[in-house]
Amino acid sequence: MVNDKPARSKSDMITQIKLRWRVLESFREQLNILEEFFYLPENEDLKILHVNFIRDGYKWLKAIYETEFAEFHRIWKLIPAKQWQSYKDMPDMDDLQEVILLKKAKFNLRAKLVSRNRSDFFKKGKLHGQIKKRLKEIKK
Repeated sequence: MVNDKPARSKSDMITQIKLRWRVLESFREQLNILEEFFYLPENEDLKILHVNFIRDGYKWLKAIYETEFAEFHRIWKLIPAKQWQSYKDMPDMDDLQEVILLKKAKFNLRAKLVSRNRSDFFKKGKLHGQIKKRLKEIKK
């Protein structure tokens, strides 16, 4: 998991967002989430954003990482990845307790990640809109 020291600066928040996002992205296929939901631009674009916009994204992601993802990951690491794959390949394994728990945790995590209520920082169109707005402000 990611170092949990509090982010104090814009740069710290961006770094922690990227680290947490990469960890979540590594489970994208298991969560059945389209790749487009895991988009983050280059650091140079992120650095020009207002600190409040970054902070909103940071807080949203941190909350999910510490709750829904933590629960999902706690269950996931109980069993080796190969075993999870064999459970997935055998439909008669759906009634095992660990499979039931993981399905519930996956559902909860996925629902948060693709929610319309997710932070604007993680909505590609809103993010690009903020970047363009800041570029115009900087050029003035």
